[in-house]
Amino acid sequence: MIKSLEVIIAITILFSFLLLVFQNIPQQNIQNNQMDRIFNILKLKADNSEFRSKVNDSNLTGIYSDLYDYIDVSYGVSICFEITNDCNTYNIDNNYKITNTIDYYFFDSNKTILIKTWAE
Repeated sequence: MIKSLEVIIAITILFSFLLLVFQNIPQQNIQNNQMDRIFNILKLKADNSEFRSKVNDSNLTGIYSDLYDYIDVSYGVSICFEITNDCNTYNIDNNYKITNTIDYYFFDSNKTILIKTWAE
């Protein structure tokens, strides 16, 4: 009776460990795939003249709403003038740990758009 109880406990611990390992592995791959997807969306949107005019006018709410349907994680948008730290931000909360940042430079308007993502 005691041996079978020990075997059940050992199997339970083994399955718990395997479950923990398999839960952590896909999250990193999904996060990397998500960042590649966001960068590709930015490249596609950069070809749109309407989107470029929003970047040129620093219309952060318009940029955020244009990207809202395509980005599945929590994110915020910043537009920086030239390559300085002079940035306007929208929906970036410092209470969360920023996990990734994607930047895309617009040569014609001399502005950089930053997409910062985080986990809540």
